[in-house]
Amino acid sequence: MRLIVLLILVLVNISISFAAHHHHKHNQAGMISSDIAAEVKERWVELRGEDVEEALKKIKDHYFHKAKRDGYVARSAYKLEEIDKKNRLLRKGNLVLDLGCSPGSWLQYASSKVGEKGQVLGVDLQEVKLSLPKNVKVLQADIFEMTLKDLEINGGMVDVILSDMSPKTTGIRDTDAQRSFALNQQVLELSCDLLRHHGTLLVKAFQGAPLEQLRRE
Repeated sequence: MRLIVLLILVLVNISISFAAHHHHKHNQAGMISSDIAAEVKERWVELRGEDVEEALKKIKDHYFHKAKRDGYVARSAYKLEEIDKKNRLLRKGNLVLDLGCSPGSWLQYASSKVGEKGQVLGVDLQEVKLSLPKNVKVLQADIFEMTLKDLEINGGMVDVILSDMSPKTTGIRDTDAQRSFALNQQVLELSCDLLRHHGTLLVKAFQGAPLEQLRRE
């Protein structure tokens, strides 16, 4: 199983991707790289002297308007696009499970990548108020109260599991990192039964000590 972690940098609230291979309980060296992070750095230089919150707002606004132009319901689609380009995450014909799929931008991106021969199943507590292609199905439910059968696609295992789920945050870094770890542990357990051999799991994690423990598991 290949594990890819979307690392959330709590300090400045900017996401970058952290890729690591997870196979038979052994991890290879991770690598941090991000086109978005590079753009943030470039814009940061341009915006020196401005208030930090104002600078971040301008960056977020840029991706908000870009998402509108590209037809995505949210700018988070670009996080997935970036990871996909660097790690060849999604391919034509893949069966994809998207956990915590609302508002639906990852569903939109994933469905376009897997094509008509692929399928995407999204699950979230929140309703997805979005018109989606025929190769996408959405269930409004608590993932951890569902059976494995409910999460199968075509009665079988999946090629890719995407999890953009995150716990309710407290603002206390260590507490939020621990809650994120506990949530991802549950996702890892699900993946053992649902993910095909050599499949890929993408989870979101807060920066902190539990991240290294997640990688080891």
